[in-house]
Amino acid sequence: MKYNYSVLKDHNGYTLFKFTDELKLLEYVFEDMLTFKEPIFKEAINKVISGQSEYEEIGGNMCSLEIRKNYTTIYSEYISDGMLDELQVETSGLFSMINNWLEENGL
Repeated sequence: MKYNYSVLKDHNGYTLFKFTDELKLLEYVFEDMLTFKEPIFKEAINKVISGQSEYEEIGGNMCSLEIRKNYTTIYSEYISDGMLDELQVETSGLFSMINNWLEENGL
């Protein structure tokens, strides 16, 4: 599944992905990676996609991911009004977005 998002530049020149309200929790994944200046979730997702692992769990500052072959659940305790605290996305779609984000930011 392809997830729609808009692309913005922040005041430091980094690319940000902005999602619709129902997918807003995805923004926390990219905010965490931007904070660390590295793709902190990519290796865990790759392990599951490649079959090295059936399940991985990893956390950042803003969110945590439970990664399975077909889908990844994103959790956060830091939510805004009206925002979901849990979201399931296709693992392959998330991996693709992370790779796009890395390319956009030259990381």
